[in-house]
Amino acid sequence: GHIRCTMRVLVVEDEFLVREVVASALEEEGFTVTQAATGDEALGCGAEIDVLFTDIRMPGRLDGWDVAERYR
Repeated sequence: GHIRCTMRVLVVEDEFLVREVVASALEEEGFTVTQAATGDEALGCGAEIDVLFTDIRMPGRLDGWDVAERYR
């Protein structure tokens, strides 16, 4: 049989509607998606990911650059 590798994507976006639309589109394409609304939430969720899709400017002490640096 055919083995399909699923990429895991973390979507970090403080605007709910934007986050939902992006996550939905990625899931429709077969990605496994974890969502976070803030940088703190993104780092606290402990998700093992292959790809980070993040907003840069978000409320809270951590911005998208901080999240990217920590996940890298």
